[in-house]
Amino acid sequence: MPTAQVTIAPPMEMEGLCVKNSFVMTDDDFLEEENWKDQAVKQSRTVMGISGEFENECHDKREETVLWWLKREEAHEQIKKEYRERSEAKTEVPSEDTSTAASEVDSPTRNNDLVTSDNALMQLDTETMAPPILPDKLLCLHRDPNEMVLNKELADQVKDVLQTMTNEQGAVIAEWMQPALLYLALSANGTEVVQAVLAVTDRETQIKLSHCFYGHVLRLLASHHGNHVLQKCAEVMPPHAVQFLLFELSYHPQGWLGVANHKFGCRILQRLLEHSGNLTMVPFLEEVLTNIKWFSQGEFSNHVVKHILEHVPAYRTKVVRALIQCGLHLLAQHEFARHVVEHALFGLEDPSVSKALIEHILSTPGTIVQMAYKRYATDMVKQLLKTLEGTLRDRALQQLASAIPKLRASKNKAARCIANHVEKALQGKQSPMILMLDDYQLHPQNV
Repeated sequence: MPTAQVTIAPPMEMEGLCVKNSFVMTDDDFLEEENWKDQAVKQSRTVMGISGEFENECHDKREETVLWWLKREEAHEQIKKEYRERSEAKTEVPSEDTSTAASEVDSPTRNNDLVTSDNALMQLDTETMAPPILPDKLLCLHRDPNEMVLNKELADQVKDVLQTMTNEQGAVIAEWMQPALLYLALSANGTEVVQAVLAVTDRETQIKLSHCFYGHVLRLLASHHGNHVLQKCAEVMPPHAVQFLLFELSYHPQGWLGVANHKFGCRILQRLLEHSGNLTMVPFLEEVLTNIKWFSQGEFSNHVVKHILEHVPAYRTKVVRALIQCGLHLLAQHEFARHVVEHALFGLEDPSVSKALIEHILSTPGTIVQMAYKRYATDMVKQLLKTLEGTLRDRALQQLASAIPKLRASKNKAARCIANHVEKALQGKQSPMILMLDDYQLHPQNV
C-alpha cells in the first residue's frame, strides 16, 4: 500500500489565523486506525447485544420486504393498466364501419387474444405477487399490516373479513400479517386480530404464525395485550406445537413460581392445563408438587393449583398428599391457600378427594377446632357441619364440643356462633343443618 505523505510545514500566522501543522500517515498508522475502528464497532455491538450476523440478517430482511412491496405495487399497476386498456378496447366502436368493429370484437381471433391476455395477467399475478388478486372485501390487504397498530378502523375491517373467509383467504391474511405479527400482538388494536386469525386458520398456518413469537414469550407474558395471544395459542394449537411456550416460560427469572404468581402468567398456565396433555406439563406439575405451599399461598398461583385439581386427574391424589404433608390446617387459615383447600373439599366431583381430606381433618387432634376460630377457616367448618353425615358428623361435633369454652372466648363472632349451634345440636334442641345462619350471614371481611 503506498504511503500517503504530506509535507510538514511550520505554523503560519495569517491575519489572526493559525494554520496547523500537516502530518504524514504511514501504512502502519493507517492499518492501526482501521483496526481500532473495527474493534470499537464490535464492542458497541456486544454491549448492545447485537451481532454482526444478526444486523446483516435484519438489513437483508428489510430490503427484501421493501422490494416485495415495490414489486407488488408495480405488478398491480400493470394489471390495472392492462384491464383498463382491454375495457376501453371493448367499448370503442368506430363510426365509419360499425359492422366491421362488431365483427372484430366477436371474431374468434379477438376472443383468443383476450383469453391469452387474461392468462398472461394471471401468470404475472402468480409469479410476482403474494397474495393473488383479492376480492373487494380483501382490498385492505394491499396496505401495510403495521397500520393496524394505530388504525382501529383497519383492524376492525380485517376482523370482519376473518369471520366470513374461506381457508384459502385465511392463508392469504395470515401471510399478509406475518411480518408484523409480534407488534400487532403487543398492541391494543392488533391483539384481537391476531387472536382471530389464530382461531380460524388451520394447524399448519397456526404453527407458521407461532414462529413469530419464538424468543418473545416472556415479553408477551408481561404485556396487557400479548398475554391474550399466548392464551389463544394454548387454546387452539395442538399440544406439540405449544412446547415453545413451556420452554421459554421455564426461563422466567423467578422460575415456574414467578410465572404462576403473575397476574397474566397464571392465566396462560390455566389455558395450558385445560388444553395440553399431561405429558407436556410434567416438569411444571412436578415443580408444583415440590413447592405446593408457596404455590397455594400465592395471590394468583393458588388458582393454578385449583386448576390442577380440576383438569389433571392423574395428579389429583399427589396434590392432596402434598397439601396434607404441608399442613392442611395451616393452609386453611391462610388468606389465599384456603381457596385451594375449600376447592378440594367441596368443588370437585371426585368424592375420594374430599373424603381423604375430611378423614385427615377429623383424625388429626385439634385441626377442626383451630379451623373453627380462625378468621379464614370458619366458613369452611360451617360448610363441613352442613354436609357431613353419620359418624363423620358425630366425630366433628364431639371435637368441637370439647372446645366450646375456647370458641366462646374467641374475638371471632363466627366462632362464637359455631359454639352456640354445636351446643344446641348436641342437646338435641336444633339440628346442625340450621348452621346456615340466615340471621348472621357472617363473612371474614365483616369479622
